[in-house]
Amino acid sequence: MAAAGLDAMPTFRAPTESRHGASPEKRQFPLELLARKADNYMNSTFANLPAHRAMESKTEGALEMHADDAEARASARAIWWRCGTAAGG
Repeated sequence: MAAAGLDAMPTFRAPTESRHGASPEKRQFPLELLARKADNYMNSTFANLPAHRAMESKTEGALEMHADDAEARASARAIWWRCGTAAGG
């Protein structure tokens, strides 16, 4: 790879709005949303089957946050949250 002018290992480049990014948005959006893996199927082939949707509905719309992050936002108990980015959402 070196002969081709490439690094042997890939380089991490943080998304613009990431807390690790270089943009001013990182101060505006200090948290990053990590979408959870669906527990009851491996891909979207069976995602819309009623039985699978029923199993997944138990956690639909749930947001899990570390207690320290919730406390820093005066949200140590369950309340509604709106998640978004500067791009929308």
